[in-house]
Amino acid sequence: MTHRLARRLSAVLAATLVVCLALVSRVAARDTGKARELRETIDRATLEVAIGRGRLGLDDAGLVHSLAASLRALGAYYGKLPVDRVRVAVTPTHGRQINGSTRCGVSGPVVHLSLGAGVDAKALQNDWVVTHELLHVTFTSLDDEADTFTWVGEGLASYVEPLVRVRAGTLTEATLWTELLAGAPQGLPEAGDRGLNRTHTWGRTYWGGALFWFEVDLLLRERTAGHASMRDVLRAVGAAGTNVCVDWPIERLLATGDAATGTHVLSEVYARRALTNAAPELADWWKKLGVALDHGHATFDDGAPEAATRRAMTSD
Repeated sequence: MTHRLARRLSAVLAATLVVCLALVSRVAARDTGKARELRETIDRATLEVAIGRGRLGLDDAGLVHSLAASLRALGAYYGKLPVDRVRVAVTPTHGRQINGSTRCGVSGPVVHLSLGAGVDAKALQNDWVVTHELLHVTFTSLDDEADTFTWVGEGLASYVEPLVRVRAGTLTEATLWTELLAGAPQGLPEAGDRGLNRTHTWGRTYWGGALFWFEVDLLLRERTAGHASMRDVLRAVGAAGTNVCVDWPIERLLATGDAATGTHVLSEVYARRALTNAAPELADWWKKLGVALDHGHATFDDGAPEAATRRAMTSD
């Protein structure tokens, strides 16, 4: 009896030791006390992750997996990643916030990502910030000394980010439309507005910019019977070898987008929305697409004239 008890106690202690060692290993992976560099190859592109000192809410493997998943989702939207290297500098912070920005480093674009210790792998995977910043990496900057064109890049990232995430399965189509319908009025011109190029409020920069690209996407699909879309514009810009560290004149962006789609849609919408304060016809858009906001939730009418276009915008 005594020997059996001793053996059982020994087994329990051994199992407890294994669990403790596993926990220690996981904690060490989250907080090594020193900066470290990780790399992974995604679709022939190199993902570099530089992690600063501090505690994260997920281990290194989970962090890289989540960032790689966002990069793959972006590659799927483009058809292939238009850049061969992406660097993400992670700064551990407190709380549950996820904040990001994109800048040009010494060796190219860098996404600066602040992650709170309360952010786990699931929260990071379901958040919008990483995809938004990666879109900045892959899109050209514009010759802009007075922030005239800030709305172009911010609006593009704001519009395309949820499309990428719906395709990746980390955002539902209903949530995308709910957020778009609820937020779109913030992008409309107000009294004294002078067009997107000369009105630099938060609402006009982000939501106004997103509505610009939404209109481009919608008109391209209408005028080409669904054969061209925003993706063709992005693919053409990416194929030109540009990124956030390369400055283009706005004329080159417009010409590239129009040539890629065989239309003048990008130039036309730019002249209408960037240079004047003409307001987008939101009610008309929503009606023909068959989407409405009812008690805070998007509802869909599949009998609407352009319901097929609405579905294609989030699926093709």
